[in-house]
Amino acid sequence: MSAMRRPEIETAAVRMSGVVTAVADDDLDRPTPCRDYTVAALLDHIDGFVGAFVAAGTRTADGTDAPPGPGTASNLRNDWRSSLPSDLVALVAAWQPDEAYEGMLRAGGIEMPADSVAVVAIEELVIHGWDLARAIGHPYVATPAELGVVDDFFGQFGPDQRGAAYGPERAVNAAAPPLDHAIARSGRDPDWSVD
Repeated sequence: MSAMRRPEIETAAVRMSGVVTAVADDDLDRPTPCRDYTVAALLDHIDGFVGAFVAAGTRTADGTDAPPGPGTASNLRNDWRSSLPSDLVALVAAWQPDEAYEGMLRAGGIEMPADSVAVVAIEELVIHGWDLARAIGHPYVATPAELGVVDDFFGQFGPDQRGAAYGPERAVNAAAPPLDHAIARSGRDPDWSVD
């Protein structure tokens, strides 16, 4: 039986593209909720993981054997305003075929089921989409389906498997919105503000 296609890649990627296009030149040096990342460095990180997940979904060698490096503002492509939205379209296309979800893949230096790679891609889009939106004061609302996949990510990958962009899970009021719970699980403060 083949794995189920995850349409949440498309909804999260389309939203990410909208946030990316909302970034102004004077936003690039702003801090973000993602520790040690300015907006420019976060954009570089997003650019790196989008390329890696396109490569994983299309089974091309580029980017699948090693994790994308930490974002660095000085590495941000000059054409990021056009290239990153275009790459997000390619990401959606890469994960449209049912075959993308079959078998094992190497992504981020780890071999895992293809469906788990898709889970990580969605989680990255949602959490870093929120990071970027919060840094520039842009509205951000994830769908319940996307947040279900993010919850699946935290169930599949323990704190020692999540990488440096994640801190210890934070406590949050039980009545807080589901997105706040997801953000708190990533180690971020759901009330973070640039001001």
